[in-house]
Amino acid sequence: MALGETHGEMGGGESMSDLTAEQLFKINELHLKTVKAENKLSKQSASLQEDTVDMPIGITAFYKEEIGETDVVVERALDKHEEDMAGLLAEADKLRLTTLTNMVEILTAVQAADFLLAGKKLHLAMHEWGRCRERRRHEAWGGGGDSGGEVAGE
Repeated sequence: MALGETHGEMGGGESMSDLTAEQLFKINELHLKTVKAENKLSKQSASLQEDTVDMPIGITAFYKEEIGETDVVVERALDKHEEDMAGLLAEADKLRLTTLTNMVEILTAVQAADFLLAGKKLHLAMHEWGRCRERRRHEAWGGGGDSGGEVAGE
């Protein structure tokens, strides 16, 4: 099947449309649990964004004699924020992996293979659409000449 196709069977006897009532129930439970965890992560992200307002960066920058001067207080605040953001990203990655693992455990082997294949096809399609979009933008902005940049990954 070509990258752009969106219909037809992938082969095999089972597919995601052959879910049992028990599988649907378990998937719904997983969905509700995942949404709850996503909401928690969203609140943590919003809190971290709000915390940046309380950072001493703006005030310190305003009173500095030279732009770019280092400041220990600002560096510490940025380091703490960076650490917190890295922790949040790690939690989001863990949630994605846990959700994927639980989903695969609910499905039969063939359904899981179809599910993983569909996810990979979506990933590749999004990547290709992004590349095409970037190429069109590059060309629209006079990218044919010596404008100094090339589309990433080409």
